[in-house]
Amino acid sequence: MISNIMFEITSKLEYIDETAKRDVEYAVVEELKELIKKVKRMEGNLILVTNEVGYSVVPENKVARAFRDIQGRVNTILGSLCDEVYIVVCGIPVKIK
Repeated sequence: MISNIMFEITSKLEYIDETAKRDVEYAVVEELKELIKKVKRMEGNLILVTNEVGYSVVPENKVARAFRDIQGRVNTILGSLCDEVYIVVCGIPVKIK
């Protein structure tokens, strides 16, 4: 989802600056908030799976670094909206929240 929104917003840009990163992050968070609202109205559970990008090497190219930055901030915001948060390490779920 982040890749699609990022491409939609930045595909015509030559350089992804901080303003563009914030625009992508805002659009992604708004999309996720809407999804969470809909699930709450249905009284169901929503399980979101996302990748953790902060434990690896710094990407070589600027677009990948922009994606990593956005993904990390979105994960932080998303975690604050969720009732429970787990990270899976070596196939073992570890409860964080």
